[in-house]
Amino acid sequence: MLSHALPTLLALTLASSVPFPPTIHDGDTLTLHGEHIRLWGADAPELAQRCGDVPAGEIARDALAALVLRGVRCERAGPPSYGRTVARCTAAGADVGEALVRAGMAWDTPYSGGAYADAEREAREAGRGVWAWRCVRAEVWRRSPG
Repeated sequence: MLSHALPTLLALTLASSVPFPPTIHDGDTLTLHGEHIRLWGADAPELAQRCGDVPAGEIARDALAALVLRGVRCERAGPPSYGRTVARCTAAGADVGEALVRAGMAWDTPYSGGAYADAEREAREAGRGVWAWRCVRAEVWRRSPG
């Protein structure tokens, strides 16, 4: 596998003129230069997750796509998760995970050590995204039957 070359691959910056922009899978997962990447510290609604009538997972996916439209830079930040590289990504100088949490498109994750707790509190208090839609956390939704 390319694991020995991973830091080099993940350090590359994509620009909108690059012929192979990242592929967005859901609100916290993308593929960059052939590497499947899970954003560190942010847990977005699952793609099929709805909060009432709101397609929260689709909206979170579109939010991630908009953030990385002009380019993204990712660096490995933790051990692999379900075959995906866990990485912190930046776009236009901003931490992508934090931006998603602040916009209410994702929750701070327990394994981040509260890195995005202030961003989550701000989104909750402002009633943004998942907080306005009264979503259950993705980790709870994934465990719920059918």
